[in-house]
Amino acid sequence: MALAGLGSVVLGLIVMLWGRDNESSLGESDADKTSSPPRLASVTADSCQTISSVPRLVVNATSGGLQSDEAATLGLTVDGTADGAQLLISGFETGSLLSVGQPLGHDVWSVPVPQIKTATIIPPRGFVGAMDITVRLVLTNGKLGDQQTLHLEWQPSRPALLPVVASVSRKISATEVHALLARGNALEATGDLAGARLVFQRAAEAGNARAAFMLAETYDPIVLETLRESGLASNVATARVWYAKAKDLGSDEAPERLERLAHRSD
Repeated sequence: MALAGLGSVVLGLIVMLWGRDNESSLGESDADKTSSPPRLASVTADSCQTISSVPRLVVNATSGGLQSDEAATLGLTVDGTADGAQLLISGFETGSLLSVGQPLGHDVWSVPVPQIKTATIIPPRGFVGAMDITVRLVLTNGKLGDQQTLHLEWQPSRPALLPVVASVSRKISATEVHALLARGNALEATGDLAGARLVFQRAAEAGNARAAFMLAETYDPIVLETLRESGLASNVATARVWYAKAKDLGSDEAPERLERLAHRSD
């Protein structure tokens, strides 16, 4: 009887310990199950954050109803982090000018990402037609981040534009005029007077006296002789026209230049 009682006690202890082990295992299993969703959610959140940080080009709006010689707003922004990235713009008509960035040859323009918000493009003078402009977002590692195509169209101006030196005010903002003057000065400093003429003319046609004066200087034979610029032909008649334009717009220097060219001929 004593042995039977002892056996019962041992059996009871075994059953009790087995039950505790099962409860512990179940508790750990439930804890694991409970902790799994947060880990999964964390991974998913990290993935979403990585995807959302990839920069992309956003077309906000493009200029519509453009007339010949009118500046067009590109209407682009970059969504996401793009430190040090550049935008390569191509597909524009030869002779077009962008208000920001710098040209890379005749058919590509490079614009830093922070400047794209205010970027405008000015078509060649008298241009009528369409341009399909391609904008590529190039990251600092040289990879293509995104690409967009903008379709812009210019219609004939109404009424027809007067000759190049007519007192027609172009639709260019003060900020764009300032950018054109800076660009023209940079081109002139590198000896590219032909390019400077084109840029100064855009600003002069917008009614800027300084631009008209500096444009006249690129045709002035006395100025060209001082610069020892022999690769670009002078034109006294054109210089007089633009000096006169600068005078009408309020330039204090233009009258003296007109007097200096009064008896000068090519």
